[in-house]
Amino acid sequence: MLRFYALSENDNYKKGVSRSFSDYLDRFLENKKNELSKLSPEQQKAINKYRNDMDEVLSFVNEFFPFGFRHTSNPQTKHSIFEAISVGTLLAIRMGVNKDKIDKDEIRKAINSKEFKENTHIAN
Repeated sequence: MLRFYALSENDNYKKGVSRSFSDYLDRFLENKKNELSKLSPEQQKAINKYRNDMDEVLSFVNEFFPFGFRHTSNPQTKHSIFEAISVGTLLAIRMGVNKDKIDKDEIRKAINSKEFKENTHIAN
């Protein structure tokens, strides 16, 4: 979950990480903790946005992705696969994707494509 929020907030996935990803996640978590602790009770209601984002992503992935946050039926999930699917799904939702036009076979093809494998570092 931390990876999802750290990469999706403010389009951080576009910026990349210059040093250790673990350090990046630690800094993000510490900064977010400090930021949220300073919110008024009314502002803390805005935290529900995070829950809503994740609920929408989970619902979408459960409905349309054949293996959930994985690229095969293997029970393990690589970080890069989770990151690609979760952040990409959130972007699609924010862009107003029309669920009626989604083809599950196209999603299956996309997650098995050479481009997806190269960008998520899946061995061929």
